[in-house]
Amino acid sequence: EAAVSVWGIYCQLQKFVIIIVYGLNYGMIPIIAYNYGAKRKDRVMEAIKFFLKLGLIVTAVGTIVVMVFPVQILNAFEVSKETIKIGIPAFRILSSGFMFASVNMILSASFQAFGNATYSLIIKLLRKIIITVPLIYIFKEIFGITYPFFVESQNMVYDKNGRGRYWKEPFRFNGKLYYITSQWYEHNRVKFDDWFNKLNRM
Repeated sequence: EAAVSVWGIYCQLQKFVIIIVYGLNYGMIPIIAYNYGAKRKDRVMEAIKFFLKLGLIVTAVGTIVVMVFPVQILNAFEVSKETIKIGIPAFRILSSGFMFASVNMILSASFQAFGNATYSLIIKLLRKIIITVPLIYIFKEIFGITYPFFVESQNMVYDKNGRGRYWKEPFRFNGKLYYITSQWYEHNRVKFDDWFNKLNRM
């Protein structure tokens, strides 16, 4: 539930940053299209570079704000302590993609201005579905929602109630004992055992 809340807040927060880039897109399409039709390739390239830089500046500022003030942003939504705990690293990781999204959106709009809707659609699908969805599934299956996913035995972490955040049974790798985070679900243990055994055989 806390993780879902974090994702919902992030999506709302992301809109404040990305909507500015959308505005840049709507402004650049007629400029690029006009100069492309006039065979002014120099102005086309100049416009693309200008809007790329502007988009990167906007998203860089958004990234810095989210990375520096995640607690203040989460507190504005009056969320629980658990949500804040999950949200701080989540916001910092997710916001690191703002600038990449900006480049993707500007390039997509550029192809749209050229009249090449197919390339524009492909770029959008890569960002929103083709790359994103498989990565979400893979990272969720491997890492759960937190990281690091294992620590050396002497670095076991306990919460304020004295409970360990890692599985009770350690795993041995290269002569050392490691504990795996309890943020993994128990039904992941079989898959992890298989992966860990393969790693030991390498």
